[in-house]
Amino acid sequence: MQELVKKLDTAAKMMGLETNEAKTKYMTWTEEEFCQGRYLKIKTDDGKQYNFEEVDSFKYLGTIFKRQPGVSEEINSRITAGSRCIGALNAVLKNKGILRKLKMRIYKTVIRPVVIFGSEVWTLRKEEVQGWERKVLRNIFGGYRVAGGKEYV
Repeated sequence: MQELVKKLDTAAKMMGLETNEAKTKYMTWTEEEFCQGRYLKIKTDDGKQYNFEEVDSFKYLGTIFKRQPGVSEEINSRITAGSRCIGALNAVLKNKGILRKLKMRIYKTVIRPVVIFGSEVWTLRKEEVQGWERKVLRNIFGGYRVAGGKEYV
């Protein structure tokens, strides 16, 4: 790992780039237990020393990587991102002057892709995403609960 970081640092310097020690973290997939506060100390050929913090999980290109396999955190993160989109577009989605057909188009092209990005690799519990999707569609179509019941009209 140290040799790899040294090569990366050398190549970055040749391109005029610097390694940001505060933003650079590392994670290993091993049987040994994760220990908060562990650092990888690396000394480069030009004498600079880096201390990279070990992390239990990180986000890369919108996808969460963790030491322990599982996608529930990823699904929750995607649903949260979709809910933020709905919040930003709430005035449009609740506007009765806008056709439902247009609202559905907005949902299918703007909101849903945020949630299902990367879902091809999920061992997905579909209920979570489908429940969220039903909530959004009720928001668009104006569904409401029947008094005292669990069903929507």
